Amino acid sequence: MRRLNLRSSAHHEAGHAVAAVLLGLSFEKVWIHRRGENEPIPQGAKLGELTRNPPIQKAAFAGNLEEAKKEAIQALAGPIAECLAYPDEFGPDWNLNVNDVEDAKSVLRFAIVSYTESNGRPIWDEADLRSKAPILQRALQECDQAAGQHVIKNRTTIEKIAAELLERWELSAEEARALCQ
Repeated sequence: MRRLNLRSSAHHEAGHAVAAVLLGLSFEKVWIHRRGENEPIPQGAKLGELTRNPPIQKAAFAGNLEEAKKEAIQALAGPIAECLAYPDEFGPDWNLNVNDVEDAKSVLRFAIVSYTESNGRPIWDEADLRSKAPILQRALQECDQAAGQHVIKNRTTIEKIAAELLERWELSAEEARALCQ
């Protein structure tokens, strides 16, 4: 499973970081799990992360599709950038990256579909959700294409950040921004 190795993790997180920088999204740091190449990953451990501080509040995207699209592009850029580590393989392993896809869908859903809240959780208007499903799907496809374009256009920068992550395990947002210059 390529996503479980350090090189894939570094490219994945670098993809998130470069997209965040280019889209003007704030973050604190980007990191990968510190381990040897053949070391097993502890159960439940994250492989890496673009740490947001404060964490994004998906409900803040209600009615703001353009901002939601930025978040969705950033979420999808990681799995796509992972492909840079293994150019002979075709496409991202979406099964291993389901959380990124769900994050992208979720922010878009908050921007497009009506909801109310109960106990701090959204309750989706089912009729609105069904009627807007094609809009939601189209927005997700647009974000996927835009994420792919970001990765292709910024391949060299993603590879620079991935190399730094493999060397140092963590970069601050400022360090990532400097590498994007």
